[in-house]
Amino acid sequence: MSSTADLDTTVFAASKNFYQAVGKIDGNVVSSPVSCIYALGMLYAGSNNQTRKIMAKALQLPEDLTETAAKFEAVSLALTQGLNGVEFSIANKAFAAEDINIPLDYITLISKSFLASAENADFKRPEEATAKINDWVNAKTKGLIEKLLDEPLDIKTRLVLLNAMYFKGQWKSQFKPENTKMTQYYWGNYDIYMEVPMMNKIDNYRHAHLPDLDAQAIAIPYEGDDINLLVILPNKEDGLYSLIDKINQVDDLKSIMSKMTTDVIDVFLPKFKIESTIDLEPYLREMGLADIFEMPDLSGISATENLKVSKAIQKAVIEVNEEGTVASSSTGIVVIEKSMNVFRCDHPFFFFLTYRDKFSLFGGKFDKP
Repeated sequence: MSSTADLDTTVFAASKNFYQAVGKIDGNVVSSPVSCIYALGMLYAGSNNQTRKIMAKALQLPEDLTETAAKFEAVSLALTQGLNGVEFSIANKAFAAEDINIPLDYITLISKSFLASAENADFKRPEEATAKINDWVNAKTKGLIEKLLDEPLDIKTRLVLLNAMYFKGQWKSQFKPENTKMTQYYWGNYDIYMEVPMMNKIDNYRHAHLPDLDAQAIAIPYEGDDINLLVILPNKEDGLYSLIDKINQVDDLKSIMSKMTTDVIDVFLPKFKIESTIDLEPYLREMGLADIFEMPDLSGISATENLKVSKAIQKAVIEVNEEGTVASSSTGIVVIEKSMNVFRCDHPFFFFLTYRDKFSLFGGKFDKP
């Protein structure tokens, strides 16, 4: 089984409308379809009958649970043990109300295939239960996400399924802090100029001109070469929102990467940190998953409860700067021509954290500093 090939179809199915939809949210945004898929995967593992058929179709998963479980197990191992030079972790958790007896076979399944655990929580004490969940998320993201839930859970809450992903990588060739300068940035949506801390480096990068998208793209590698920061920059300063409608995540991410050639590029990239909280319900409904919010069959999680999803929230954080996880030293000499390519991110752009040129772990847009 090729784990990454197996996951491609599922990630792309979830991503097809996901990035286009969240890309229309005002301001900066970051999201992770992979994180969403893991949470949905644990829900799928506890589904039966028509709900399983609906979820299988929407997520392009096999209806056979054994096959799906094997797929997630292989992917989990590939992402957590097969990456070189970066720190990446996935954590999954099921919190059930104290009077729900989660079947042992479900606990065993999510433990093996999703690297997940399950425990009970007293949702009749919503403040305490909320704090317990937030503490778990905070620990698994190493403090990057302090709180997933800003408000106490509803006292009627019966089940919470969580996924937390953490990534920290060191650039393969680091930006030097002394080259970071305050530089003019154009916020095209409101025809405003402002200053941002702009990193700068001249090096060999994979790069492509994309006339069909009226844009260009660059892949900036992290140590180990498994993960890249893919930046898609509109040619026009105010071209971000027209680009949203042109990008088809299913076809274009792979095709963009395949069009790239290595060249000497003078890169200008803002330092940025983005934190987003997204209500996933409208996007999941658009994907064909309205059933999980209405009358789902989740009897694999509880045979005695009529469970349904009341809330689906994702919080994601990404920080891009000159630094990495550890200090490193490298020496290189680059001979350039006067006509070298310049990739200047001085106006809004899209970004994706890509896994082996296959799919994106995180993605979003940088709009306003």
